[in-house]
Amino acid sequence: IGVVRILLNSLSLLMLLMRSANCQAQNTTEHVLITEPVHHCTAEQFKYGQWIRGISACGLVSRFDFPLEEYRLILPPPENHTFNDFADWCWKPYNCKAKIFSVDEFCQRLAGRKILVVGDSTQHEFYVTIHMQLHTPYQPRTQWVVDDLDNDNSTSGRICDGKGGGRLEYIRSDQISVTNVVPWNTPPNAKTVITRDWEAIASHFDILILNKGTHYLPEEISKNQTRATAAFLRAFLSQSPRKHVVYRTTPLGHPHCSCRSKVNETLLLSEPTWLPPLSKSERYLFCDQYGYDKFPRINEATVNILKDMLPPWQLTVLYVAEMTALRPDGHRQLDNCTKCDYVHRYLPSSVADNWLRMLLHLLPTHGV
Repeated sequence: IGVVRILLNSLSLLMLLMRSANCQAQNTTEHVLITEPVHHCTAEQFKYGQWIRGISACGLVSRFDFPLEEYRLILPPPENHTFNDFADWCWKPYNCKAKIFSVDEFCQRLAGRKILVVGDSTQHEFYVTIHMQLHTPYQPRTQWVVDDLDNDNSTSGRICDGKGGGRLEYIRSDQISVTNVVPWNTPPNAKTVITRDWEAIASHFDILILNKGTHYLPEEISKNQTRATAAFLRAFLSQSPRKHVVYRTTPLGHPHCSCRSKVNETLLLSEPTWLPPLSKSERYLFCDQYGYDKFPRINEATVNILKDMLPPWQLTVLYVAEMTALRPDGHRQLDNCTKCDYVHRYLPSSVADNWLRMLLHLLPTHGV
C-alpha cells in the first residue's frame, strides 16, 4: 500500500508539472504572436502602427547620394535648421511583419517594367524619393519628365541598372482625371499645366502610380472623374498581365505645423484625429477652401470605385493617409519660420520613403 501511495503521489506531481509546462508554453506562444507577428502585412494593415526612430530599421537611408535639383517644391532642409530629425523615422505596422526595404528585391519585383508616376506636387515628391532611395538621380523638371518614349535605350529615368532594368518617369496631373487636360508635353511655363494628358502616354508604361492630389474638388465631381479614369484603367490593364495600377491615398495637410513640430509617436490602432481643433478663420481656410475635412471620405470613395471597376490582382492601394497624419514635422518653413507649408516637405522626409517601403511590400511580381 505504501508503495502504491508513493507511485500515485509521484504520478500526480508529474501531471502537475506537465500542466504547468503546457501553460507556460501556451503563454509564451501567445506573447510571441502579439509582439513578433509572423504574417506579412496586407494593404489595410499598413494603416495602423507607430513611427519609431531609426529609418535604417526599415532598410531606408536618411541621406541621398545625389544633391536635390533645387526648385520651389523640391528642397533640402536649410543647413542651419533646428527641426526635429524628421528624416530618421521608420513606420512599424501593428501586428504584422513588413519587409525591410531592399533595392535588389525592389528591382527583382519590378522585373524590367516601366513606371509612370502621375499626380500633383506631393506625388512629385514621391517620384523624387523613389529615385533617390534607388540611388539613381532624377530629372529636375517638375511638370513632365517623360522623354524619348519609344527609345528603350534612353538614359532618361533609368533605374535598376544591372539589376534587371526598369524606368521611372513623372507627369503632372492634379486630379485623377483623363478629361479637361492639356497635351502632355505642353511647355512648363504655360498657364495651364496641372492637368496633363497622361492617358496619351500611359501605353508606354507597365505600372501607373496614381494619386488624386491635394487640390479639392466637390465630391460628386471627384467621383465622376474617378469613374471615367477607372474605365480607361480597365482597358489599360487588359493589354497585358504585366500591367498594374497603384493608387496612393491623399493625406491631409497639417494646419498647425511649425519649426517645432515633432513626430507623433502614438501607437495608432484606429482612424486618426484628422484635424486639430480649428478657429473660425482656420475652419474657413482648411475646410471651406481646402476641403481637408472631406479628404477621408474622398479617399474612401476613390478606393471603392477603383476596387469595383478594376481586377483586384492588378490593383494595389497604398494607404498612406493614416501614417502621414502623425507627421506634422518636416514641412517646409517660410518667412524665417513664421509660416509653414501645410502640404510640402523637405526631402528626405522619411514619410514618402516609407510609402516606397509599402510599395515594395505590396507590388506583385511580373505577371502575378
